[in-house]
Amino acid sequence: MGRLTERVDELIQKYKQDHRQEPPLYIILSPEDAGQLTEEARDQANTPEDDIVTIYRDCKIVHSMSVKKGAYYVSNEMPETGS
Repeated sequence: MGRLTERVDELIQKYKQDHRQEPPLYIILSPEDAGQLTEEARDQANTPEDDIVTIYRDCKIVHSMSVKKGAYYVSNEMPETGS
């Protein structure tokens, strides 16, 4: 298991503990971290490189420019987008 997937797994477990075992819908990360999570998830699942990975542990991987590298969030709400 990769470093980032371990940290995200911890966040998901904490979220589930705080929300009656309901998993979050979204994992929100910086674009760099989202790319790393996608690669680690692909490796764990033995997914071919040509396949697009957008889900990890039944949560949608979302990258946000407003999230700094190294900061990860899980939520049931999409992050606000600037206009």
